[in-house]
Amino acid sequence: MTVKKYILVACLFICLQHTYAEDGWYEGVAVLKDHSVINGELRLNPALNILQVKSDGKMLALPAFKVDLFYINDTQFNMVRKYLSMPYNFRNDLNADVFFEQVLNGKVKLLRKERSDFSVEDLTLERDVYTSSGILISDSKYQHVMSFNYFFKIGDRIFTSAHFEKIFLNGLNSEEFKKVDNFIAQNSLNINDLADQMQIIEFYNDDKLNKNRSGSLL
Repeated sequence: MTVKKYILVACLFICLQHTYAEDGWYEGVAVLKDHSVINGELRLNPALNILQVKSDGKMLALPAFKVDLFYINDTQFNMVRKYLSMPYNFRNDLNADVFFEQVLNGKVKLLRKERSDFSVEDLTLERDVYTSSGILISDSKYQHVMSFNYFFKIGDRIFTSAHFEKIFLNGLNSEEFKKVDNFIAQNSLNINDLADQMQIIEFYNDDKLNKNRSGSLL
């Protein structure tokens, strides 16, 4: 297993560990759809997609459709976590604005959303357990972090890890595909594995940034 893969999943573990360690309030800032800014203590209810805010002695409950984005200051791990409010169709009905945490930024973003139906009992422990918080190792391959659903975002399009090949890989132009395909082969990556998909996206984003060109996807 590559060092980079350890680092990527370790970053996910840090976020995940703190999510379970403290279901409380964080200092942060929220930017609303009307461009107003609120500073205070923030707490997210992921199941209801409501952001609770304590500010200037008042308590606010803001549904996702009223919020553009917000940041929380995670002092335990000295990191700032960013959440975006975006429309998404979960059940083939009308789109609704929901909160996603942004894990990776770039031309292609990696997002995640906490599962409201998750419980610790859902975890099936393999013979090799790397953490106690849901990131498991079996035969040197990471299984997905079961308490979150993961998504990729290209432009306005949000899709799941299961559609990585269909939407991302098949959406590359010939030059992009050749580079990405070579990277996958050289590193023996599995395009159906979330941790490997993360490496592919980081490679693609870095290539785009280094060449300082916009490129085209979909």
